Amino acid sequence: MLSSLREAGTAFVYLSFEERGKTMKRQTLVRVCIFAVTFAAAGLGAGARAAHAGVITLDASGIMSATSPATCVVGGCTLGGDMVIDNAAGTVISSDVTMAGETPSVGPFTSVVAIGPIFGVTRMAILDSANNNDLGLFFATPTSGSLVGYTGGPLSTFSVVRAFPAGTQLFSLDSGSLTERTPVSVPEPASVLLLASALAGACTLLGRRSLLN
Repeated sequence: MLSSLREAGTAFVYLSFEERGKTMKRQTLVRVCIFAVTFAAAGLGAGARAAHAGVITLDASGIMSATSPATCVVGGCTLGGDMVIDNAAGTVISSDVTMAGETPSVGPFTSVVAIGPIFGVTRMAILDSANNNDLGLFFATPTSGSLVGYTGGPLSTFSVVRAFPAGTQLFSLDSGSLTERTPVSVPEPASVLLLASALAGACTLLGRRSLLN
């Protein structure tokens, strides 16, 4: 009788340790899977952020009035187009600022020839090489004369279009702005997304097997 009790007790202890081992294995597996999927997701997010860090598109808009002999249609000439800047490096990547409703025709303004400080704000000079005109934009930036950290804002009414190089004023700004365009979501890299999906599937399968065993 005593021998039977000892054998039963030994078997109970053995099963208890075996169940504890299974539980610990399942918990370890869950932790490893969570870590792997989280690591893959973090890499995915970092890749998406790095794709457009510091580079933004600014949409130009505004109403301009003409200085004789230049003329505008009723309602004023309109400023449009956009420019792409790197506000981490403080550089202009491209410019395509346009005007509509004006005589004589000016723009598009595509060649940024100067960026510098003036009276506590920033002045940007953009040339229209085809028609020999100069668009001078005045606007406030975090640091006068620099585009570093700039994300758009109102344009000063000191902004003008002049005949270049004579300097004769043709148009002056009534109101306008440079507005940051809402960035389009960068598609997630297919390879990292596939890896995350595969890890999640593998974790599910291994979890089921561990429960069966």
